[in-house]
Amino acid sequence: MSGTGARIAQIAGAGAFAVVGVLVAGAVVLGATGAAGDRGASAEPSLIHQTNSELALAAAQGYLDAIADNDADAALAFLSGDPLIGADGTALDLLSDDALGTMHSAYPMTDTKVSLGESSDDQTTFTVQASFRAGDEAIEMPLPVTVSGGVALVDADLARITPAGYGGIELRANGTPISDGGIYLAFPGVYDITIDQEDFVLGGSSGGEPLVATTDFAYVYSYEYEPVLTEEGLAAFRGAVRSATEACLAPTTLAAGCGLELPSDLNGYGYIHDGTVSRTISDEQWSEIDQMVPSRTGDSVLQQTGDWIGDVHVEAGWTDSWGSGRGEIGGAPWLYAPTVDFSDPALPVTWE
Repeated sequence: MSGTGARIAQIAGAGAFAVVGVLVAGAVVLGATGAAGDRGASAEPSLIHQTNSELALAAAQGYLDAIADNDADAALAFLSGDPLIGADGTALDLLSDDALGTMHSAYPMTDTKVSLGESSDDQTTFTVQASFRAGDEAIEMPLPVTVSGGVALVDADLARITPAGYGGIELRANGTPISDGGIYLAFPGVYDITIDQEDFVLGGSSGGEPLVATTDFAYVYSYEYEPVLTEEGLAAFRGAVRSATEACLAPTTLAAGCGLELPSDLNGYGYIHDGTVSRTISDEQWSEIDQMVPSRTGDSVLQQTGDWIGDVHVEAGWTDSWGSGRGEIGGAPWLYAPTVDFSDPALPVTWE
């Protein structure tokens, strides 16, 4: 790796990454010790010492260069060590050459720069200001660096991509599966967050924009990256509600599903003839069903609930002490809000 000093490889302890790279406080160059023009003069190495601030800048630049080169092991070698590596519940799926390559195919990492403010020769801790472009996104972040014994290491934590509130639905970060509640360590960069669920796409306040991750927790909240139905999903929801409504209205019996059951008694003065019931809703209500836009209810984004449908017009045959007839039955139950369960391919509908 040019311009970053020497790298020393050694076997790491169990559970750590296999390669550790450091920057040492000097560079070896060959200089002629004979007189000018003396072809027989031997070349002897001489050591050019780097200051601590130069080592800090070189370590930060090397870290960025390794990420840009899709070299995950080399990038990790510049870090002093992230405390979450190897911890329970922490995933390393995004810390690979392939994951970096996928990210940079969509968001190439360019224009990497590091800078350092005023510092002294005896200083051992530094905050290097790092910047780069990921596609069209300009990213800036501080990188703390510690120099000890001539070795410079970047003390920054990795990014922690953490989905929250998706009720077990699997998401993807640049195509890599990430699960609700997990912590996924990641290199700085840009991550497209998508939902791995038919009929849904991510919208909400994020507007479907990619996630920019640097050196801290990067939460993927379901209210920001909100799963919303695609046009196909909306059509499926409306079709399921229409079919369920038709089934709710179809029975001619007093007994019916969807909360539309009728008592046989007419306030103690008569009774309704079972098997003569007719239940209907208005054309306006059918139109509202065909335009209904649901939203999430409960813990799962797969439970999508629409609006109340409202009054149901009921007619039936009846008999009371004055005779028999057929007419509207007042005080009949309503059709409330339909909920479609997208976790079941049959799209069952329940009513609230």
